[in-house]
Amino acid sequence: MQANYDYESMEGQVIGWYQSFVKLQKKLMEDHPEASDAAGELKKTVEEFRKNLPLIKCVMSEALVADDWADIKDKIGNENLDPNAITVDKFESDKLAAHYPEIEEITSRAEKRFQLSKKLKAMREEMREFKLK
Repeated sequence: MQANYDYESMEGQVIGWYQSFVKLQKKLMEDHPEASDAAGELKKTVEEFRKNLPLIKCVMSEALVADDWADIKDKIGNENLDPNAITVDKFESDKLAAHYPEIEEITSRAEKRFQLSKKLKAMREEMREFKLK
């Protein structure tokens, strides 16, 4: 799941869809009340999906490396979890949803390590420009 996706873009789209369905439901309620239920159902579907966004953000993190995934697998008790095959539909069956706090903690730790690594790399690049006499 993490390889080719941009979380911020996805989150923006989901929020946009939700807002669109809210507006659509209100407009249909005024103009075509018999059709407003359809927009309401779409809004509910997007609302349910939105509940998964925090976990999606965690499993999509580019900071997660093999050791982090090993920790996640250990915490959730699923050694067969394939990070590249995670889907929202599998959040429950793969036991990810029930272990969100632990996954969030592992991801947070990985993100901090990742940011420090990026800063260290930038500092090394800057130091190459300096020459000591």
